[in-house]
Amino acid sequence: MTYLFGALIGLLAIILPITLYNAIETMNNVDAMAAEGDSYDIRECQAVDGVGTMLGSIFGGLFPTTVYIASVGSKWMGAGRGYSILNALVFGITAMTGIIAALAAIIPLAAVAPILVFVGISMVATAFGSNEKKYFPAVAIAMLPYFANYVMTRFNKSAGEVVSGISEGIVPLGQGAMFTAIVLGAITVYIIDQNYRRASYFALIGAFLSFVGFMHAPKLALNAAPDFAIGYVLVAVFLVYCSYQRASSMVTNADNTITVNRKVAS
Repeated sequence: MTYLFGALIGLLAIILPITLYNAIETMNNVDAMAAEGDSYDIRECQAVDGVGTMLGSIFGGLFPTTVYIASVGSKWMGAGRGYSILNALVFGITAMTGIIAALAAIIPLAAVAPILVFVGISMVATAFGSNEKKYFPAVAIAMLPYFANYVMTRFNKSAGEVVSGISEGIVPLGQGAMFTAIVLGAITVYIIDQNYRRASYFALIGAFLSFVGFMHAPKLALNAAPDFAIGYVLVAVFLVYCSYQRASSMVTNADNTITVNRKVAS
């Protein structure tokens, strides 16, 4: 019982956010592949990820499996099942023989960076190419938390000190970047569609995630980012007001149209 409510709770505080992150990452990447013309069952993908994670843990794997973020870029290169199987074989052999450590010491980061740039370009191109032009602002806004996270982590432990002279908002914007990007992007999409009610739902989700530390906070905790939680609640209230105003204006316009039609008919 001591382990169940002691050390295990501490492990869950680490495992839960990582697992949620990877589950959402899988959904994002499966959706990105669907935009490229390859549709997969998201439930099957999540189940395979879960089985892979459990099997990996038996052999000492620390991290859950997920659909690879470079799937779109791999499709552009014409990769198929063989490429995935080859990846598994190469990684398995290199991991068991210690070659990965040797390659990491031999191959400079500058040689790997172009691959990551290519992956990033393919993802950005897919994000813009699979959406209507009116949603481009939402795509751009959803990218900001990831950019902030890059700036924040680029300077390692001194990130807060380095970026404090640039903007105090960079670090909290980059913390929980994936959740922040989803929330801000969804709010922007629904505002563009003038669906303020649904936008307010995502604002409340942002408030909850900020309160428990999934967004704008360095760790999970109750009341982790109270300023941001209150801010999202205020945004939700404002969006509800906008929804009410829009509904009222639509009713007024409908009444005016009916009145005009009656006058024309008479």
